[in-house]
Amino acid sequence: MEIANRIFSLRKCVGLNQESFGKRIGVTRSAVCNYENGSRSIGEQVILSICREFNVSEEWLRTGKGEMLVPKEEDALDELVKQYGLSDGDHMLIEKFLKLKSAERQAVIAYMQDVVSALNSGAAYNDPVAVAKNETTSQAEPDLAAKVAALERQNKELAAEIAALKEEDELNWPSDTENLA
Repeated sequence: MEIANRIFSLRKCVGLNQESFGKRIGVTRSAVCNYENGSRSIGEQVILSICREFNVSEEWLRTGKGEMLVPKEEDALDELVKQYGLSDGDHMLIEKFLKLKSAERQAVIAYMQDVVSALNSGAAYNDPVAVAKNETTSQAEPDLAAKVAALERQNKELAAEIAALKEEDELNWPSDTENLA
């Protein structure tokens, strides 16, 4: 079966007419018709759009090997939620983290490492043994306030880095869907 037949099979599987299918991938009804009858070659961007939009295995679409559909991230995440008994908040946190771009995830990890480092360096202030050795709370408060201020600065820097990464990424994408055809 060639790619034209696989596109036809996929379209029938998802229950869409040519016009609706085309809208979902950013092409016209006649383009879909031409793809399906083999009179028009299928561009790289169209293949990627089909795979992304319909959760189709790129290998299957190109070669016919393997399964048509790949498991959705949500399905895998739902399995993890069940397996580990995660709360709704845990699910949301993991889902949002996974949807970040790689550079954004790395920025979040770096931020979390900074927080852990800051908390570990201030461990003596929360240590009951240190308090028992006559370290007063008033001595710890200025240091704690300084750490909180430092963490707030780091948080602002991280937010600025993420905003810059998002802006940079948006500049790299085409602004219209005509470039996808």
